[in-house]
Amino acid sequence: MIRYCLSIVSVCTLLSCDDGKLTTRKAESLIRESGMYPRTETAEFEYGIVGYQYDSLPPAYYKVQENGGFKITPMGTTGLFTKSYVFNVELTDLGRSFLEEEDKQPTQQGNKGFLYRSRFKTCDVSFEKAESVYELPAFNSAEVTYTAKRHNFTPFWYKHFDEMEHRIRKDTIDQRKTALFKTDKGWSTKK
Repeated sequence: MIRYCLSIVSVCTLLSCDDGKLTTRKAESLIRESGMYPRTETAEFEYGIVGYQYDSLPPAYYKVQENGGFKITPMGTTGLFTKSYVFNVELTDLGRSFLEEEDKQPTQQGNKGFLYRSRFKTCDVSFEKAESVYELPAFNSAEVTYTAKRHNFTPFWYKHFDEMEHRIRKDTIDQRKTALFKTDKGWSTKK
C-alpha cells in the first residue's frame, strides 16, 4: 500500500513539473492572451467613377451589389486608342457601414467625379484551437499550427467567389501558423 501511494505521488510530481516543453494547451493560452484574435478581415474595392477594360466589372462587384453594398450604373466608354468602360459605383448606406479605411487622396476622373480605393470589412475572425506544436530547440522557438474561424460575413466577402458556380463559398475554418518564442520568462508570442 505504501509503495502504491509513493508511486502515485511520484507520478503526480513528474506530471506537474514544467520541463519547458510547449503543449498545445499552453500554445492556445498564449495565442488567446496575445490579442491576435478576435480580428476583422478587410478587402480593397474601388468605388466612385471606375474605369475598367471590359464591358462589366469583376463578378465580386455584382455580388456586393446583390447584397446591398453598391449601386452600379454603366456610364459608357471613353478613350481614343484604347477603349475603357466607365461605371459609377455608388456606395450605399449599408456599404458605408462596413467601410474600414477610406481613401484620403481620391483620384480625379476628369469632370465626372473621383475614384476611391478603400478597405471594407469582409468578416470577423476568431481563434478556435491549436492543432499542433513543432518545437525548434536550436532557435528557442516553436511553430504552432492552429485553426481560426470566420463569421459575421458582410456583403464585401468576395475572396472565395467561385466563378464556375457563381456563388461565394464561405470557408469558415482556416488553418494558419504562428511562431512562439522561448524566453527567460517562458514561452511568448514576442521575441
